[in-house]
Formats: sequence, structure tokens, C-alpha cells
Amino acid sequence: MNLLVSMTSTDDKSETLTLQQLIDLFLTYVTQADEVDNWDDVKSAIESALRYITRASEIAPEDPWIWFQIGWLNYSIRPEIQNTEIAQSAFERALALDPENSIVHLATAFLSQQAGRAEIAEMYLAHGRSISMEGIEWKQDLPAAAVAQIEVSIAKTRNLADQIQQHLVASHWKELLQTVFWGLRPHVISTGIEVSWLPVGLYVDELLLRLEKLGPTVPDSDRLNFYHAIGVELENAYAEPLGLPWYERALQCESDDLTDMFLLHTHLGRDIRYTDRSRRESVAHLLRAYEYLTQLPHLDQWIDYWMGDVIALADWDSGDDLPLFLELIDGALGLVSFNQYGAVLAGAAGDALIKRDRLKEAERYLVQARQWDPRRISVLHSLAFITLEGRRWSEALEYLREVLKNDPNDEDAQRWVPLLEIAADKTTYNASVDSMLGLMTREFGELRSAQDLMMEELTFHRSLIERVGDLQHQAEYVIRREPNVEHAYDDLIQQLHALVQEGAKIQPAAWRTAYNQLVVDLGESVYARLHPDSQHFLQTAEVFLRSGQDTHLTDAAPVSVEYAKVIESELKSQILPEMGICLDTQGFKGRLFADDELVLRGETWKALLGNPRLKMFTIEELFRRTAARDKNGVILSYVQQAGFDAEWLDSLADDLETVRVTYRNGAAHTKRLGWDDLAKFRLLLFKGGLIKRLVELGTALESVNRR
Repeated sequence: MNLLVSMTSTDDKSETLTLQQLIDLFLTYVTQADEVDNWDDVKSAIESALRYITRASEIAPEDPWIWFQIGWLNYSIRPEIQNTEIAQSAFERALALDPENSIVHLATAFLSQQAGRAEIAEMYLAHGRSISMEGIEWKQDLPAAAVAQIEVSIAKTRNLADQIQQHLVASHWKELLQTVFWGLRPHVISTGIEVSWLPVGLYVDELLLRLEKLGPTVPDSDRLNFYHAIGVELENAYAEPLGLPWYERALQCESDDLTDMFLLHTHLGRDIRYTDRSRRESVAHLLRAYEYLTQLPHLDQWIDYWMGDVIALADWDSGDDLPLFLELIDGALGLVSFNQYGAVLAGAAGDALIKRDRLKEAERYLVQARQWDPRRISVLHSLAFITLEGRRWSEALEYLREVLKNDPNDEDAQRWVPLLEIAADKTTYNASVDSMLGLMTREFGELRSAQDLMMEELTFHRSLIERVGDLQHQAEYVIRREPNVEHAYDDLIQQLHALVQEGAKIQPAAWRTAYNQLVVDLGESVYARLHPDSQHFLQTAEVFLRSGQDTHLTDAAPVSVEYAKVIESELKSQILPEMGICLDTQGFKGRLFADDELVLRGETWKALLGNPRLKMFTIEELFRRTAARDKNGVILSYVQQAGFDAEWLDSLADDLETVRVTYRNGAAHTKRLGWDDLAKFRLLLFKGGLIKRLVELGTALESVNRR
């Protein structure tokens, strides 16, 4: 007891004060010690607080709360004036008076552990867990006798609040909270016990109960700080999910302190990392914190504190809350100087927009990110992706060269740069390379296989272009001596077909490029409905379109004839046979028209429609006369059942005439079709919808025949 006697020595001035006056003075000096910055002033305030609380212990020696304050103050002050022996003795005195006081048990456990008395610490900590045993996993780890003793003591512990309520005023709670968590955290760290085993929530629930009993005596601003402090300490004690309810309680209180509100909303925004709350709530709280942050007088002191949580959030997918997420990023970008924060935030916004195919907006953020950090590889990769998607090869090359400067071992850049350099070389076969790089962007996820495919195709195209030129020269020689010029060009196209198909490695590379482009231009469903021969002609034409736009091939006639054969193939293979079925079922197996120029005398429709030399002019006239109900209206009635009228057939016949005169026979006979003319032909086929109309007609006629 010598220590306790020494603690109670006081000056004459305190002798005349009442117990309540002594406690009030003690609290005043404790508060003052928290508020002043000069150490001499802090030391003086603590000494005064100790003097008055020690005198209070002489007047009320049986009050455990007073002894707790003596113990805590002697331990919590700076080491040069700290007295752990007095603190330990005071805590033991408090426990002797109130054996079930869990807060004092925790404080004593902490002191014992710091002093190296681990077994004593375990004993005190076991008692400190006595507030409730319900649902506690570690209950099974305690000896049966200890469990029984703790459960018996629960009822007594519940009365703790009433025993010391008269001394609980607002400023006490800071000390009580610090005691709980200072006692808890070292034990967690030193023993390695899982946090989920520790009943942290029970301690703070007890504190909440006591605080609520104070009622209106505690102003909202103080109550907000208490609730907020509990949440923060729970976070610091590695029990983050338990902090959320306390932050939410604090949010229900009102405070005019901008700093308090800024910190509270920042912590609420951070807390999503440890709970199942929605991202939208987290972003909304960080935005609210931003509003308070911009009003703080010393904003620069708090930017980094808030920015850390924004950056942590930026690493995640923004989900369905992209507009709110971008609003947060924009606010953060307005606060950062030219440093790494700007690159991280703008890069996160850019990546979120890329995932939603909003590439133009994404590029704006990524360009900002590059300005902040020109060497940030993730940003350079994202910019390269956007420019590749837009077929802006030279810009993509610039970005990927920068990647290699900063990371020579970057595999993606190593593969892309040589290929893009080929595309940048204006002397090479640019149309072919453009097509192949377009294929590669669609294969971006499988870069290695895409690059291998491209290298095969480059080799193929170089060889193909040379051989096409040779064949053209041969064809020109034949055409000058051949009475049937169209037949000569047919032979040329057949040879080109064979050339395209030769070699197992060449065919997949060339035709896959063509297929990808056709699916884009026509739509996959339309392409799939084409007759296999029509698909074959289309693919061949697309291959030559991309290979031929080079100085070696100035005449687009072979490609034009190939596209025209698509129309012929569709008419002969899918549309006219369906009309023939109709005529057969109606009993018209003889000649429909008597005109010699349309049908040979005695030839059946089946024979006519199967004739591979059936001319385009004949087919055009068939459609025109059908639309005019020439001779009989059976065919028109049948076509009308499929959903097409006479005007539609006339329009189709006009387009077929254009194909025949300008792009089929004209191209074959004159050999003077330019690439601009071919572009107009493709517009008619794809944008003008001629191929699609033929597919729709054939599908509808087939459907009518199946009724």
C-alpha cells in the first residue's frame, strides 16, 4: 500500500473541495492536456489532474471508477513521467472493489502483458470477456470451471453502468474507449488469435448502453465523436465489419464541425471494403466527404487522407454506378497536382469506360493519365488498345514503342511493334495489312495466335499479288484472240479460285480475314443463309479486294466479276428453283412464255433453271414479265404470297441490270474498271442491300413452298 499512500498525498488547497468539485477539476485538466500542444503545458495539466483525482480517492476510497482513472492516467501519459507501478496498483484496487468490471480487467491484462507476465494477462483477459458468453466461438477453448464462473458473473457485470453512472460525463468516454482497445489490440497481435474470436462488439455494446443512459446531457456533436471513435478503433483493432454500425450511428447525429463530418464520410466510404454494402453507397459517401474537404481551411493537410480511399475504390469495377464513379474521379482529379495520383485515377476511369466500349470518353481520361505519368505502362497499353480498335496504326505504334522503352521485356509490345511498323511502311501492301490488323484487333485476347495468323497471311498476300498479276497478263493475251471475252474472264476467275485455295496453311488465313469482314458487312444471319457457292465467291472477292488495291493491280475487273457471280449463284441456286417448284405444283411444266429469246422450244422449266449457262438478261426479263403478269399471273401470285409485290420485283430487275451491264459484262469486256467503281458496286451489294434482298426473297419463297 505504500504506492497508494504516496499517490494520495495532496496540497492544502484541495482539502476544502467537495468530491464533485475534485472530479470536475480532474476532468477539466484532462481535457486541457488533450488540447494543448506544448509539452510543458501538457505535463502541468496532467500533474494537476492527478493531484485532484488522488484527493478524490481519499474522500471516496471505495469508488472503483476513481481508481481506474488514477491507473489509466498514470499509464497513458508519456514514458518520462509514466508510472506503471502506480497504474498497476490502482487497477488492482479498482478490481478489488469491482471484480466484474470488464474494462478494468482489459486494462490490467494489457499492463501485465507489457510487463511480461503473460499468464496473469490471460487471467485478466478471461475475466474481461465476461460481459456475455452467448455465441462466442472461443467458449469451448476455456476450462469448464472458468466458463461456469464467467457465466455466473454476467448478471453482476450488467449492473456496472449503474454503479459508476454518476461519474460518467462526456469527456470520460474517450479514456474508456482507449482503454478497451489498447487492452484488446496488443493481445490480438501478440497471441495471433483470430479477431473473429474476440467479442469486441460486446465491449462496445456495453459502452453504448452507458452512453445512452446519459441521454440529453451529451450534445450531438460529442455523441457523433464518440460513435465515430468507436468505429475507428474497431477498424484499428482489425475488426472492420463491426465499425460500420457505429459510423452509421454517428451519421444520425448533427455536427457543425467540417473536419468531423469529412472524416466520418471518408470512413463510411472506406468501410465498403469490409462489408457487403453496395459500391454506390461507398462512392456517395466519398463524394460527400469531398464536399466537406473543399470547405476545410487547411485542405492540403487532408487531401492525401481522402485520396487514399478514392484510389482504393478506383481499383474495383464500377459496376452499374459508372456516372457516380466518374463524378468521384473528376472531383479527385481536380485536387491532385502532377503526380502519381492523377495517373492512377484517370487510368481507372479510362479502364472502366473501355469495359463499356465507350472508347472516345476513355481516351480523354487516359490522355490525362499519360500527362501525369508518361511512363505508366498500363495507361500506354490502354491507349494502344483504343487506337488499334480505331485502326490508327501509327498512334498505336507510338504508344507501344513507349512501352518497350520502359519495359523491353513486355511481350505484347514485342509482338505488336514489328507488325505495326509494317503497316506504317507506305511502300508495302497497305490494304492487305489494314485488313489483317483489323482481324488482329478482334483477336486481341489471343494475341499470340493472331500474330502467327498475320505473318502467314502477309507471306500469302505477297505471293498472291505477284501471281494475280501474271494471270492477268495471260488473260489479256487470251482475250485479244478469244471471240467469247466473257468466257475468257470466267476462266481467269476459275484460275484465281484455285490459287486462293491452294495450300492448307494459306486458305484459313486468307479466308478467315474475308469471313470476318463479310460478317461485319452483311450480318452473320444473312451470310449464313447464302448458298455455299455464293459464300465462296464472296470470300474470294474479298480476298482480292484487299490484295489487289496495290500498284501491282490497276484493273479491278476480276474482282468485280467475282462479286457479280455471287448474284448469279444466288439466283440460280436458291431463287429460281423455288419458282420452278411452284410452277411444277401448279401443273405448268411446259413453256411459260413462247418467246424464243427466253425459253427454247420444247425445253421444260426444270431444264431451263438447271442450265449453268442461263444468262443474267434472261433472269432480268423473267422478273420484269412476272411483275407485269405477262401471259399468266401464277408466278406473281406466288411471289406475292411470299410478301413481295410487282414494284419490288421491278426494282430488283433494275439492280440486276446494273450488275450485268456495268459490273459483269462491262467489266469483263472493257478491262477498265477502277477501284472507285468497285467501291460503288460494293455499296450496292452491302449498303444498298442487294444481297440481303435476294436472301430474303429466297427464304420467303422456301417458306411458302413448305406450307
